[in-house]
Amino acid sequence: MIVPSRTPTLLKDAKDNGLDWSDLGGGYWELASGPFTLYVAEIDIVAEREDDDLLRLFGQGKNARWRLDASGPNKSERRRR
Repeated sequence: MIVPSRTPTLLKDAKDNGLDWSDLGGGYWELASGPFTLYVAEIDIVAEREDDDLLRLFGQGKNARWRLDASGPNKSERRRR
């Protein structure tokens, strides 16, 4: 599962379902104790650690502003032209 970060809601859901977190390092986690093992990757941490520009596009880190700027003018800016 790919997530921006481990949020309080995600942590609570895992706990409520009896899942145990194991830190695999570098933004990767293993959730065990359920019917199957689930692997979790925190996008921003993994992208920085692996210097992955493509993955950064899906995160919420420092490149989020670049995505907004690169997507072009918003509706109000288009009307002014």
